[in-house]
Formats: sequence, C-alpha cells, structure tokens
Amino acid sequence: MKKYADLIKRSVAYNMLLGDVKKNSLSHAYLLLSEDRLSLDLLAELFLQAAVGGEDNAFRSQAVEAGTLADIISLPESGNKVTVKDIN
Repeated sequence: MKKYADLIKRSVAYNMLLGDVKKNSLSHAYLLLSEDRLSLDLLAELFLQAAVGGEDNAFRSQAVEAGTLADIISLPESGNKVTVKDIN
C-alpha cells in the first residue's frame, strides 16, 4: 500500500489539498471525485492524516477503509449516479 500512497502523494490533487493544510486554511468541506475508488479512498485518508496529524492512527485508517468515518461520505450510495437523495 505504501507504493500507492507514494503515488498519491505526488499527485496534483494531494498537493493542492496539502497546500491548504500548510497554509492553515482548510475549508469546511471538500468534494473529491474519481472513478478509481481505491485511489480516492487513499487520497481521502492521506489528506485526513495531513490535516489532523499522524500516520499511525490505526482507528482512523480502519474507519476510512470500512467507510464508517463520519467525516468521509462516499457517493453514490447505490447505482452509478449521484442522485438528489444521495445529496440530501
């Protein structure tokens, strides 16, 4: 997994998010889009680690993988399209 994390950390998306962390100017919400669910989940996890500090928080990592972290919502919940119901 470290190999993939290194790739994500070199991405434009990650570095844009990291810029907000470094400037201490985090937004109240971020919308991350990708067709690749694994990369998207990893990007969200790495961003969360950078924002709150620490790579060794096993609970947070497990919660991101399981999709149970309240701060991260994955859409669509069903089907291939994001619906009004998903947004509500």
